[in-house]
Amino acid sequence: SRTPCGVQWISDVPGAANLATKENWSASRASGSLKGELRRTTSYSEPIPGPTSRISPPDEKIEVWTEQPGRSGVERMDTLQRVTARKAALVVAVAFAILPLAVRASDVDKLLKSLEQRRGRVKSLHTVTETAIRQQEVTRKTRFEYWELNTADTRKTKRVGRTETPKKGEDKPQIIESVSVSDGQFLWSELAGTGGKTIIKSVATASDDFGGLRDVMRRGKARTRPGEELLGMKTVVIEVVGSGVGGAYKATYWIGEKNGIILKSRVTNSDGSRIETDTSLCEIDRKIPESTFAYTTPDGAEVIDTTTIGQKTGT
Repeated sequence: SRTPCGVQWISDVPGAANLATKENWSASRASGSLKGELRRTTSYSEPIPGPTSRISPPDEKIEVWTEQPGRSGVERMDTLQRVTARKAALVVAVAFAILPLAVRASDVDKLLKSLEQRRGRVKSLHTVTETAIRQQEVTRKTRFEYWELNTADTRKTKRVGRTETPKKGEDKPQIIESVSVSDGQFLWSELAGTGGKTIIKSVATASDDFGGLRDVMRRGKARTRPGEELLGMKTVVIEVVGSGVGGAYKATYWIGEKNGIILKSRVTNSDGSRIETDTSLCEIDRKIPESTFAYTTPDGAEVIDTTTIGQKTGT
């Protein structure tokens, strides 16, 4: 019999944010083989700084496939939900061939937990990183300077960012600056693009340095290998190949072997887009003044206090 199916969800994909996908497929079985057609319509908003994002026009991809006898049609259809419709089978097959079969997921998980523990023992940190997001002919560059001070029960942080985005037909790029400061209890974030005129105050939460890596590992297959020395530190590399609703990808992370700090990363997607992050300065366990994490609201700025949402007020 011929059974149409459909699904829609929102997911985070390397190189895209708020990616919404609709899938519709139909399948029929005859003479022991399964034949079907998958139609996928995808739209996403680019991860640009600021309160708004640009939504791309829908992009429809169609794949007509035949499953050989001996394989479950249910397994095949589940696989189709996780791979890009265009050239997906070839990309995934090559990626899995590259990774050695001896690498077990439990081994990578064990390494990641060990690196997290080492990262948690860092008392203070000062870094400068540069990230380049390359999509088609546009390269958006962001420079972050970051300070961190850890005590027994709090993590104080400050991050200052500057993003440059080329503007078509103009020599000068669009520049957006951002600032966020946390004293361990509250987080003040200057809304990007407002010049410090709009500040959001929220409750500080524990940061997860390995959240992005853990997310791509859930959708792919990982392996580890020794990495080259970066900024005078030995590194270990975690490589992941996999696929999500946005297509196949390869992600590589260089992590400090002794301190668990991510020093470099590369994410390449099947559509040709890339995200490249490099650390140019990394100072560990050096003295950082407490005043670094004191925040003063600029004159005339609007403060949106989310810490009072849901609280009762009265006289």
